[in-house]
Amino acid sequence: MPKALSQQAKYLQPLTTPVLGKIMTDNREAQRSEINKKMLQAQLIGAPGSILFGLGLYGVFAVNGDAFISLLNEIENSYALTGVGGAIMAWQFITVIKLSIKRAKLGVQD
Repeated sequence: MPKALSQQAKYLQPLTTPVLGKIMTDNREAQRSEINKKMLQAQLIGAPGSILFGLGLYGVFAVNGDAFISLLNEIENSYALTGVGGAIMAWQFITVIKLSIKRAKLGVQD
């Protein structure tokens, strides 16, 4: 690089570096906020899955024909609840893990 350009770059660098650093930090904060929002959504969507899964397990293992919900007296219904709840929980697990990895790569702590 020619000496004149090198001197110009030297004078411009202090002006641009802090500004770019602030923009990058703001962008990371916005991304972190978006990731946290998506994680909260996944956890709220996954909560009914845990309830369905628990009810299904209750229906499969604990009920002897006297469940507090008559639907659980049928073993097929309990299997269905377990399957649907397990699928929702698996989706939640995968989503939260992916978002956690993305947040860790961002390098911004809570």
